[in-house]
Amino acid sequence: MKVLAFGSYDLHQNTNTEKLSGLQEVGVEVVQCRNEFWQKKRNRPEYFSGAAIAWHALRLPLHYAKLLWKYLNAGKYDAMLVLYPGHLDLLLAKPLAFLAGKKIVFSPFISAYQNIVFQRNYAGKNSLRARLFYYLDKVPCILADAIVIDTNAHADYFSKTFGIERKKFRRVFTGAGKAFSPKNTPKNSKFTVLFYGSLIKGHGIEKILEAAEILRKEDILFRIAGSGPLREKVEKLVEEKKLGNVELMLEWLPQERIAGLIAGADIGLGLMESTEKTSLVIGNKAYEILAMKKPLVNADGAGIRELVENGKEAVLCSPNPKAIAEAILLLKNNEGKRKTIAENGYRKFEQMASTKAIGREMDKVFKEALAAE
Repeated sequence: MKVLAFGSYDLHQNTNTEKLSGLQEVGVEVVQCRNEFWQKKRNRPEYFSGAAIAWHALRLPLHYAKLLWKYLNAGKYDAMLVLYPGHLDLLLAKPLAFLAGKKIVFSPFISAYQNIVFQRNYAGKNSLRARLFYYLDKVPCILADAIVIDTNAHADYFSKTFGIERKKFRRVFTGAGKAFSPKNTPKNSKFTVLFYGSLIKGHGIEKILEAAEILRKEDILFRIAGSGPLREKVEKLVEEKKLGNVELMLEWLPQERIAGLIAGADIGLGLMESTEKTSLVIGNKAYEILAMKKPLVNADGAGIRELVENGKEAVLCSPNPKAIAEAILLLKNNEGKRKTIAENGYRKFEQMASTKAIGREMDKVFKEALAAE
């Protein structure tokens, strides 16, 4: 089978690279038909302003022209794959695939509407921009023949919110990049709890700092790595609360550096907030921590429970500072449990979310799409 990966997909996103690598690993030929369109960092409010949307709209025809030229030179294929953030690419992909008599599998990764309007509050709920983002999710899902999404809970949200047939959706876990695998790295002198990633609303950074305050008398180092809109607030909270047990590394870090930090940690923290979005998904952090055979502490939710069992493969807790602190102490004070959970979590990751496992699931999705009338 030959799959054409089409659009403006981001090759810095694990959700895309793992699907491409996974397909290749199980013997599927992947041809890339890609044109750069979106900026790498899309986490600032101004990126979704009215002026920015107008600018993207003006650039879109040239983007489509470049994609069309590459498509015409890509050769024959059996099915098309549109990856994140390829929502607008479906508008061109659909007529091309229709003319070629081919099926399209779409991987949206997130809901732009939910993420921008409700999670980050970059647009008012009743604004024109909110309606635009709503249809930015809905129309591509209508145009696609099959949709792959990270959890069944997330698929239920898409189906209910945008009125898309539930049978169109297939669950394929996101996975972790190649940088994340078990490593024999010397541990820190202090018991270390690591949180890394974007410092944005919905990841639970403020609750983690409150948990650090609760545990300030314990021999525990909280290492916070990353950057984002809440950076100044994080610095201020650490200073105001005089959290000497918190080490800040407030900068964007490459995956190899992050992998090194995970390797040196005793516990890894995933998403520690419970919002409509975070309860549906599994954060990249969770996959990466599991892939490196480290014990994961994560906020409980429908999405994460599709991958791990609480107390067996991870510790899932209520997203409040007291519960987070108790989960950390539970693992700190029981080395055997810490080791068992880390090993079980790694085994589950390899079984369900490794590159090969993702490839098998993607291969199945394409074969089902091709077999459908």
